[in-house]
Amino acid sequence: MNLELFVKKLPFLIIVFITLNNFEAATHDYYFGKLTIDHPYIIEPLPGSNVASGYMKITNRGNNKEILLSAKTSFSKSTEFHYMKIENNIMKMMKLENGIEIPAKGILILQPKSFHIMFLGLQKHLIKGEKEKVLLNFKKTGEIIVNFDIESIDKNNLHNHN
Repeated sequence: MNLELFVKKLPFLIIVFITLNNFEAATHDYYFGKLTIDHPYIIEPLPGSNVASGYMKITNRGNNKEILLSAKTSFSKSTEFHYMKIENNIMKMMKLENGIEIPAKGILILQPKSFHIMFLGLQKHLIKGEKEKVLLNFKKTGEIIVNFDIESIDKNNLHNHN
């Protein structure tokens, strides 16, 4: 390609590059077998905290249930799945030892005050606007690396994936 042709095509190439980068930044869905993972995110932990919570919506389009068995990261020592519920005006959090089931033709929503991933023993500060990779392991579908957005908590605008 000669220099003159390159210079003529440069504005077009810049527009394509910007468009693709913006598309990637706006994309929150992962399609993996019969599963769709929508908008994975982690709430930015308070300064000095060594734990964080992760959320997402998982849709199972398959005819069989699936189980999210584990999550692994390079930014935390360990992860656990938890479920929170309010019983007699007392909030209780339960560790889920056997993963989290996604029903056939169903939806699992990990959200505040419900199912979530706990990232324990943070190895670094998670900063709003950054992304962190999490390896999700499903019983039947296998493993996928997903980018979780780091977002700040906004009590007036909590995510609702219902």
